[in-house]
Amino acid sequence: MKQFLYEIASERKADNVFLDARKFAAEHKDWLPVAHIYYGCTQLDKAMEMVSYLKELFPGIIVAGTSSCGEIKDGHLTDRSIQLTLSFFENTKVETIIFDCRDKSEYDNGILMKEKVDSIPDAKAVEVLFPTHAGLHVQKFFDALELCNESVAVFGAAAGKYEYDSDTFVFNEEGISVYGILCVIYSGEDFHINISYALGWKELGHSMTVTRIESDRLYELDGEPAFNVYKKYLKIQNDSSFSRNALEFPLMYREYGVDVARIPLKCTPDGTLILGGELNNGDTVRLGYGDPGAILDNVYEAQDRIRLFQPQGIFLYSCMTRKGFWGDDIDIEISPFDKVAHTSGFYTFGEYLRIGTKIYVHNATLIAIGMREKSPVGIPVMALPRLIEKRMSGEISMVERLVNFIQATTGELEKLNHSLAKKALTDDLTRMNNRRRIEEVMEDFVEESKCDNDPIYVFLMDIDYFKRVNDTYGHETGDKVLRKVASVLKKHMHEDCMSGRWGGEEFMIVARHITKTMALDLAETIRKDISEVSYDPVPKLTVSIGIVEMVPTDTVLDLYRRVDKALYQAKKAGRDCVYFGTSDKE
Repeated sequence: MKQFLYEIASERKADNVFLDARKFAAEHKDWLPVAHIYYGCTQLDKAMEMVSYLKELFPGIIVAGTSSCGEIKDGHLTDRSIQLTLSFFENTKVETIIFDCRDKSEYDNGILMKEKVDSIPDAKAVEVLFPTHAGLHVQKFFDALELCNESVAVFGAAAGKYEYDSDTFVFNEEGISVYGILCVIYSGEDFHINISYALGWKELGHSMTVTRIESDRLYELDGEPAFNVYKKYLKIQNDSSFSRNALEFPLMYREYGVDVARIPLKCTPDGTLILGGELNNGDTVRLGYGDPGAILDNVYEAQDRIRLFQPQGIFLYSCMTRKGFWGDDIDIEISPFDKVAHTSGFYTFGEYLRIGTKIYVHNATLIAIGMREKSPVGIPVMALPRLIEKRMSGEISMVERLVNFIQATTGELEKLNHSLAKKALTDDLTRMNNRRRIEEVMEDFVEESKCDNDPIYVFLMDIDYFKRVNDTYGHETGDKVLRKVASVLKKHMHEDCMSGRWGGEEFMIVARHITKTMALDLAETIRKDISEVSYDPVPKLTVSIGIVEMVPTDTVLDLYRRVDKALYQAKKAGRDCVYFGTSDKE
């Protein structure tokens, strides 16, 4: 594999620009020329003129092109230019396909691509370039493509643009499209690829739950308009500047153990956020912020993985959010890769990467793709020391300290809230569930029982003659007795069997996924175990237990009344016994 990188300031033809590549092509006629074109100019009609020109200069050339909002050459940003990378492959086969999503759905096109990939025995990688046109959903395409051979790498990016009112687009050697998904297939025994990525954005503030979303349109967080989060915590207004101001504060969440960011690309008048990727109802998210140190740590880790791979060429697909974050210092995170191999790429509206079998749509991420043919020659270049601009010790480090302070206090508040919530549901004396918690469990179990027709059993237990214990030995001894009884109950509890202190010397148990016989056996076991424990100085202690089975017409209040009557019958029968109540009035 051999690469030549060119920055073209305009669409005008310039034969002398490609002299070195043309010479190489003439000397290596059997090698396949592949052009990656990252198009930062506005004259879209000129894009295919350039493709036609390349086809004249390099017969048989394969082209993969996309509009962009920042171009990368030799590890440096080249704004509003045309970045053209010519790669010559000796033994690798490369082919492109554009799937028009006006003819078939994204999912159906993904199935076609999956079948195409699986039909190629030595397919190694698929590159996906996707126009960010309203109504197109790349995730649906990936849901189908994920079914392909899991050994095939998948990477790519969403096309970018500089002007708000212009279209993003993709193109290959055959044509250009604003509605099509461009796929590039790499195959061959000698082709090798290594893909690394860097995020570095960290979570900030408390967690929120996605309560209403449809694809990439986020309507509500915690039951409120999604925009409120940016207004309340960042004082960002819903105006023409929203996207620019919110860009560096994505929503962060974890998907199958992978940190993922979701950038708000737009906010509608009603407070709906249009995201750079999809979420699901029930997902937990937090606001994110760019941590300079973490970002650079991630970048250098990615660079080191690529370095050890010993690529012959590197492509960088990086989110426009990172470009905005670093500003004039953007080269600090892209230049390290050029110390390893020729590095080119572009700034995107979304980044794609397969991790395991799943294909993720990322935001705020930098993806580094190293390619080579055959085995590496020699040894990897030396690892580079991390370079940090001096000005980072100024205002950026101050922001970092403030964010650390906010994170620490937020963590402390969340721990305190968790502790208070737990305390509110726990009986102080026995450290068991209190009546409030038992009532919550009862309501949940009853609702589930009505859905799946699985019976539940409710037990109410009372310590026999407990008033005598307090009167004879004092309340301190009585409290010790209650704690010992609670410890016996806890030994018999599990996920489907919950117990708690109902009040005074009464304890309640709620159980599901058991039979009547099992319920009676459990009650008898508890009764015997409690009677066999030493309560010194209190002599032998006994308990009475009432049990009822829920019937379909029961409400929670019905169960309370019936189990209370069952306990009364156990006491009436002489105490130290178990009584199973019926659905009829006792």
